[in-house]
Amino acid sequence: MDDRKRQERHARFVSHASHASLVSLVTSSVQRQFDSSGAVDWTQVSLATGLGIRECYELSRYDVGKDSWQYNPDTFSPSMADRMTCCIKEHYPAPGPVNYRAVSNYMWVDMKDCIRMHSMLQGKFKWTVADYERAAAL
Repeated sequence: MDDRKRQERHARFVSHASHASLVSLVTSSVQRQFDSSGAVDWTQVSLATGLGIRECYELSRYDVGKDSWQYNPDTFSPSMADRMTCCIKEHYPAPGPVNYRAVSNYMWVDMKDCIRMHSMLQGKFKWTVADYERAAAL
């Protein structure tokens, strides 16, 4: 193996190890915050880790205690949808991809539920019989 290839392999290894270290650092900071107060102050996580808030959203893997979200037309609040839309527009403007892990951490809502909510906000959802009946009643 020539020297250049060895250097490239080493650089990839260091990059991966560095990323794993950052994930661990942010995740443990988030866990300490959540365990002590039941909430996460991302500004404090940012200060504790020396990373930007968006990086902290993207790197944290701590999912304990996140809320679930299930669409219900009778209880739907546009404020949550507005929060999500603002987060995506600010951090992931089109046409770039959305980092749903970061959005999930920002919203403190399960990632699968964030994906479902965002899809619905874009008009991508399956209509149920109850949805048809409700629309017909309107």
